[in-house]
Amino acid sequence: AVVAALAAAGSALGILLGLSRTTLAMARDGVLPRSLATLAGPRAEPRPVRAQVVVGAAVVIGLLTLDLPGAIAVSSASVLVYYSVAHAAALTLGRRAVPLLGLLGCGLVAASLVVGVVARAVGAATGGAVGAP
Repeated sequence: AVVAALAAAGSALGILLGLSRTTLAMARDGVLPRSLATLAGPRAEPRPVRAQVVVGAAVVIGLLTLDLPGAIAVSSASVLVYYSVAHAAALTLGRRAVPLLGLLGCGLVAASLVVGVVARAVGAATGGAVGAP
């Protein structure tokens, strides 16, 4: 149980850092508030501190409003939505076999999840897309 908890914590930290970098890129593109694109820290390794704080706060709010299995399920479904969007975008680049297989794989895994969880993740993603400028 201890090893599983440590592995989950390590994975979660990696995901949080990735999400903060994605938030930084989206803020630079103007999809999210530009203040989230601010970097801080040493010149050699600046970090998106504001984006990290916002992502961390969103995770804390999610953990406070969902039970742990629910939070994990919503997180998993959200990752599937994220990768589905990436595969769908890759379909426009020409080579269609790999993105199509990825998109179908995401759909297959999502279909095996609880319908309500997938609906919440798609709703969150749609809400974010509708709110974008």
